[in-house]
Amino acid sequence: MLDETKIKCFLSLAKTLNFTNTSKVLYMTQQAVSKNISAFENYLGFPLFVRSPRAVRLTAEGEILFEKLSRMSDEFLSTVQTLKRRESRDVQLHAGYQRNLDFGPVLHEAQKKLKERVPGIVLEGNRYCPSVLNRMMHDGQLEMILINRRFLLRGDLYNAAPMTSMPQYLMLSPDYPGVSENATYEAFLGEPFIIDSFESESPAEFNDRLDREIKLWGLSPSGILVVPDRDSAYTYAELGRGVVIGSTNSRMAMGGRALMQYPIDKSEVLLAVWRKEDANPLIEMYVDLLRSGFGRAGAGRGTERPPSAGGGFGAIDRSLSPDFEEKDRTWNAIESKT
Repeated sequence: MLDETKIKCFLSLAKTLNFTNTSKVLYMTQQAVSKNISAFENYLGFPLFVRSPRAVRLTAEGEILFEKLSRMSDEFLSTVQTLKRRESRDVQLHAGYQRNLDFGPVLHEAQKKLKERVPGIVLEGNRYCPSVLNRMMHDGQLEMILINRRFLLRGDLYNAAPMTSMPQYLMLSPDYPGVSENATYEAFLGEPFIIDSFESESPAEFNDRLDREIKLWGLSPSGILVVPDRDSAYTYAELGRGVVIGSTNSRMAMGGRALMQYPIDKSEVLLAVWRKEDANPLIEMYVDLLRSGFGRAGAGRGTERPPSAGGGFGAIDRSLSPDFEEKDRTWNAIESKT
């Protein structure tokens, strides 16, 4: 018999490829997860995973089913959100924010000012991992998102305004071999790379992101360690399992962790993104308030200001990632407003 639990177990294991991590996410025992996966496979009549003592991977049939079920789940949620909006008579703005980033008081202050300017507005905002932000934005579940530039899906459907620029660091345990005050990040480019998986990200999407991250940071890792979330990435780095790349405004990185941080020669840009087809003045009003807030916060703590053009929404320097210039993958998401 097919039920929701079996589908949840399949989708979660397909994302993590780890029974232990899946059991933690679903608050189930590993035995219960394994039992549900086996029952699902028996129901379908074909295997979904190849299991070995050291690894779990999707079969070809499993990859196809994962892609289809993930898309159906996203479409269902999008439909529900659309119907909810039709029933609402209030002025609403649905925003999403990248998980694990610390925005300080900027969000609260911008939201407070927006409510003062637009009495009765209903602001809805939640944090999601980048892959979910992209999909919810694409499906119309969110009207505006704050996301790091390198995670934004390319396309000509979006406007994007830079909020702030964040220096990036290679982080690892202070006890890691070779760590010293005089060392530089180049000394650790060949160490195992720790990377977190994203919710609802297919294996193909993950592999593409992994390749881009390795190229972007100039890594030549001796191994790859995939962990379920950003918090785990910093934990594994702290335990000496490898290196992780991040910014100091990550809430998890700033949570009292003992990590050695070596600055690298690249910065990440935080973007506010919304669809061009959404002619909603509330969005641009909110974006203006956010950018002003990030500007004041950056001036106060020495954070880099984002590249700007003409005093309006800034054009973005494309030098961060070399693959932005690849054929048929050009960056079309930024519209400069003067």
